[in-house]
Amino acid sequence: MPRAANLVLTAVLLVAVALIAFSDSFSPPTFMPAQDKAEHVLAFSMLALALMTGANAAGVALAASALTAFAFAIEWAQPLWTATREGDLADALASFAGIGVGALLAGLLNLLVLAVFRKDAGLRGPQAA
Repeated sequence: MPRAANLVLTAVLLVAVALIAFSDSFSPPTFMPAQDKAEHVLAFSMLALALMTGANAAGVALAASALTAFAFAIEWAQPLWTATREGDLADALASFAGIGVGALLAGLLNLLVLAVFRKDAGLRGPQAA
């Protein structure tokens, strides 16, 4: 996916996460215990994957830092800006775990793409002497 498409997808996901986080009326149906934490992991892994795919190491570190700040800021601001939501450190930590999952998936995807390009270009890695 081109870098511009990654940024647009990330922006859409960020807005969706913020709208849900600060909505007093949104409450998804519950299907399992600790579903809230699973939702945090899923949302932030998607954000990280969209933002980190194709990024270099510095871009991944910057994205991870920004998403971590976003996750903790949401939990800090929820009780200030909503009447029915409260900040939860466990939610922020679940979001942080999701960032790690997304970073891992993006890293694997980046390696896969690199391997395909190397193969298409006829390049080989270091060879033993």
